Amino acid sequence: MTRVGITGGIGSGKSIVARILRVMGYPVYDCDKSAARLMRSDRQVISRLTSLLGDDTYLPDGSLNKAKMSAMLFADSAVRDAVNAIVHPAVIADFLGWCGSRSGEDLLFVESAILIESGLLASVDTSIMVTAAPDVRLARIIARDRIDRQQALARMGSQMDDAAKAALCDHIVSNNPGDRLVPQLLGILKSITGKPVE
Repeated sequence: MTRVGITGGIGSGKSIVARILRVMGYPVYDCDKSAARLMRSDRQVISRLTSLLGDDTYLPDGSLNKAKMSAMLFADSAVRDAVNAIVHPAVIADFLGWCGSRSGEDLLFVESAILIESGLLASVDTSIMVTAAPDVRLARIIARDRIDRQQALARMGSQMDDAAKAALCDHIVSNNPGDRLVPQLLGILKSITGKPVE
């Protein structure tokens, strides 16, 4: 079994790459969805988040108080780091359990915007970074999230630099307009497996 990480900055299109891989029949673990699930259902995560942020971290119906958490994470980097120290290891453990339940698979993928920053890179065998030109990413973010240019730039600026991230990844997929993703992915899959992929 080979575990493959997929990462890329906001607006790069890593989710599109993950979607193509799913269509091709490969299992893909989604870190964002899994983090949301664990914050909602994992008793240890819930207990630690409540101890850190207060009893109103969760609403009466048991759902996460997203407004409160977003405000606290945005306002205080120390709180953000503390929340990450709770959530990231839980996601990594969940991912490894997910891999263990799919021992018959040759290739398993994990999609994470913060593959490197979260420490998840150490749990994969190889990695793919999805890239796009800054102006392309900016336009995608504005259209997708319906925010203004300054807000989009702030989101891009809050993430790890693309060049630094690319230096730590094994394969690069270019996702600018006109780029063909499938041939690039087939080439990478051949490189990883050592054989052509149909």
